[in-house]
Amino acid sequence: MNFQNEGSGFADNKEKDVKKTNPFSENKSLFSEIDSENPELFKGRMPLENEPPAMYYGRINFERNILGKLASKKLFWMSGLVSGLLILLIALTYGSVFLVSFNLYLFDESIYDFLNYLMMFVQYLVFFPIIFLVAKINLKTKTKEFFVKPKVRFSYVLRWTIISMAAVYIVSFVFSFFFMILEALGIYVNNSEGMAPQSLPEFIAYFFIVVICAPIFEEILFRGFIMTGLMKFGSWYAAVVSGILFGVFHLNHQQMFFAAAFGVILGFVDIKAQSILPSIFAHFCLNGFSFLTSVVYSFITTEDGTILEGEPIALLLNGLLSMIVFAFIFAGILTLIFEFVLNKKQFRLKRNDCGMTSKAVYFANPITIIFIILAFVLIMLNSFIPLG
Repeated sequence: MNFQNEGSGFADNKEKDVKKTNPFSENKSLFSEIDSENPELFKGRMPLENEPPAMYYGRINFERNILGKLASKKLFWMSGLVSGLLILLIALTYGSVFLVSFNLYLFDESIYDFLNYLMMFVQYLVFFPIIFLVAKINLKTKTKEFFVKPKVRFSYVLRWTIISMAAVYIVSFVFSFFFMILEALGIYVNNSEGMAPQSLPEFIAYFFIVVICAPIFEEILFRGFIMTGLMKFGSWYAAVVSGILFGVFHLNHQQMFFAAAFGVILGFVDIKAQSILPSIFAHFCLNGFSFLTSVVYSFITTEDGTILEGEPIALLLNGLLSMIVFAFIFAGILTLIFEFVLNKKQFRLKRNDCGMTSKAVYFANPITIIFIILAFVLIMLNSFIPLG
């Protein structure tokens, strides 16, 4: 009797994978992908015809070891690709920043803000598409595949948008307190908020860049190409790694930690929804509220960032914004408790079906090591080292 095709063999998984085209699907099988690339190596999980028990168990152990090595090799390659993409994007972005700074010697300083906004447009409308093209070629995933109808209700997306925004504010408060302690100990901390629009054209440009471009392009890269590319190694693994990379990519202490928490939650929601649209919506809401806050503060604060004295409306608006933030936090905590109590099983995401012993191989790639060093240096320069 031939047992080769009985049971849950590798070929069964491969056939299921062919039917699944959604890149967010948890049914991605690293097991069957490796099997399809090595058709002569894996013979199936059940004993072959007339295969002695000792030979069967020996073969299974051998195939499992080979499977782990091939899986580690795939993760090693994926790590290098992701780090290479981020290094390229950082190089393009900082190269444009250098050009802006250099042009200060050629043009009047009044053109500096214009050049900054121009380079931010170039970053999203030129640099990000270049990265998408490279990712598309290597990962064989099309951008349009991310934009499918979510497989969850809008109420679910709305609840997790509130939870994610609450997480942003909580993490931000915690680390703000931590950096206040560092300052009290005499350690320099750069608390500059970056570009602050002043005129109507600047507000329009800032809105388009921060509220429209950032949610779309950043989500395509991190929750799209990067996370879906890692999902075959485990869904939670993909959500956490892509979220941490999203935080590190901000390259400053003001945004790095809350962006990482935000990214992990958005990854979880996108996997459940099997679409990138929920994370774009949540990202749009967070950046939209941040934009609204910056507009209000531009009218109620002085140049050094302090609230206008003797202006009741300034104090009222400042208090109102603070109340809205605390309302988000309170609502987010209650919503998370609600989700955990009533939908506890939803927090389970699929692990990879491959017998890899360790995911630490991701950090063994030389390109990833270079990215970590580069990111660390830039974070230190942007956050803790006074320049000029």
